[in-house]
Amino acid sequence: GDYDHINNGREASTLHVESEDGIHFGVKEVAVDYQDYPETYTRHVRDPKVWKDDDAYFMALGGRKKNDQGAVLIYRSENLKNWTYEREITTEEPFGYMWECPDLFSVDGSDIMVICPMHLGEQKCSYLVGNMDYKNRVFIPSAKGEVDYGFDYYAPQSFEDPKGRRIQFAWANAWDWMPWWKGFGTTAQEKWCGAMNIPREIRIKNNIPRFIPIKELSSLRENHRYYDKFYIDKDAKTKINAGDGIHCEILATLSLTDTSAESVIFKLRCADDVQGKNNRFTKIIFNLCSKTLSVDRNYSDDWSTGIKSCKLRFLDKDKLLIHIFMDTVSVEVFTDDYATAFSTNIYPEEICKDIYVETDGGSASFLSFETWGIKQVSF
Repeated sequence: GDYDHINNGREASTLHVESEDGIHFGVKEVAVDYQDYPETYTRHVRDPKVWKDDDAYFMALGGRKKNDQGAVLIYRSENLKNWTYEREITTEEPFGYMWECPDLFSVDGSDIMVICPMHLGEQKCSYLVGNMDYKNRVFIPSAKGEVDYGFDYYAPQSFEDPKGRRIQFAWANAWDWMPWWKGFGTTAQEKWCGAMNIPREIRIKNNIPRFIPIKELSSLRENHRYYDKFYIDKDAKTKINAGDGIHCEILATLSLTDTSAESVIFKLRCADDVQGKNNRFTKIIFNLCSKTLSVDRNYSDDWSTGIKSCKLRFLDKDKLLIHIFMDTVSVEVFTDDYATAFSTNIYPEEICKDIYVETDGGSASFLSFETWGIKQVSF
């Protein structure tokens, strides 16, 4: 038929199904019928997230309104089966035409709404910090920003662990509406599609979320190296040893008071003359003059392209934390006291394993510089 799959042709209801082991499931029951969405909404509604507050259950659904404005629908239930529409959460001005994969939770006295607003340029994973007033059924935002600025971090969801920590997981991949989308590349050729980013604990400080790699990741460390009084001359390059150069962790603190360089550049997964005359490298560029972080993957492999940038906050005026995790096809960068994260996938050959730190326009002084290899994990 002649369907646009937005206002017609889409019949996606929210279902309720129970399982005791996560493997075997009971009978599917309709929790919210697609015909019962509010009249101002299209049928482009999906991605339920359920949580409990006091004696009631709440559910967030990502939605697209008929005026092409993204929003979240909030439902309430006493038994997880019968749901009543409460209200919508949206912004005064349109912020993407569809809010995918909503997540609403409380951390350190603040409420955070995480959404994936579709077709908003390079923004693809955003947060709203505010207060969820359950009594008056309203969410009052006070700040907004990006969860992760990288090419490959999408659809995050969070859970509270037994220690009371809020842990976030996400899909390490791009999607077809993003400006840099080219397809699934080498992973599709190998019959797999995407992976998960490393889990992150979410904290709030001064109304700014922090996304901190969980401390359990330190149990994978091996072959520790510590670079004492690490200094790089003007326009110089220093080779770094970190595990095997592929599966590794780098934790450094750059002195902003003793560094004169315009830019400090980490070059990862480097090798010369690969498959002929190709020089491979991925650049992580900290531009201290423009206060930006940029990732250049134009020379990472034969597939990846693009440079993506974001602003640095310089929350600490004297020093800049730089924390990098690398795996076979992933690079995850954390900086700005963990308020800024940048995740990307790359597909270089196994021979590409050299790591360098370079300076441009001056020298660089690090207060500390440590590296580890990362052990393989088998399931």
